[in-house]
Amino acid sequence: VRNHPGVEDAPPLAAVVSGRLIRVNGTPVEQLPLQGWGRRFQGQRSFTWSEELPRNMEVVRGAWWRGRPATPEVSVEAEAAEILGIGPGAQLEWQIAGRSVAARVAATHRAEVTRFGSNVEFIFSPGALEGLPAVYWAAARVRARDVPALQKAAFERFPTVTVINAADVLEIVQQVVDQIALVVRFISAFAILGGAIILAA
Repeated sequence: VRNHPGVEDAPPLAAVVSGRLIRVNGTPVEQLPLQGWGRRFQGQRSFTWSEELPRNMEVVRGAWWRGRPATPEVSVEAEAAEILGIGPGAQLEWQIAGRSVAARVAATHRAEVTRFGSNVEFIFSPGALEGLPAVYWAAARVRARDVPALQKAAFERFPTVTVINAADVLEIVQQVVDQIALVVRFISAFAILGGAIILAA
């Protein structure tokens, strides 16, 4: 992908694993006082692993690991850590594909900018999720005229890989927004016309 004509930016391949958080410092997650959007931690969550601190991220508390720690460690997004009431040193336990994974919180992190990329709330140390099923994905910024050629080349070489053109999705969203705007303008014009008739009467 990086060598294909028209590719302006191709972030590295990212792996995403899904599982459930089952305990926080030994307390079942169902017993935590989670309110509103915080209840999302009672369901399936996505997470990844990384040896290096991902670009556009900064460590808020604690320290990022070096190399491959002897025992699993995890970095938690700052807002998620605040909702769960945890920090460096906390113990988390996960249920992933029928396997229990326990990890110590080594750090909390925050994305420096909003970006299209891997913004998962939990990043594990290398080796912590070894052997578990993962979905790999990447995003690339490509010149519009070169997108069809890239999609064709990707399908010919990797037929099991799904290539999605985000511009097509945005175009559909724009069409829906335009239709809503048309309805709003019609209702506004009708209200103005009705008001004018009443004033004239």
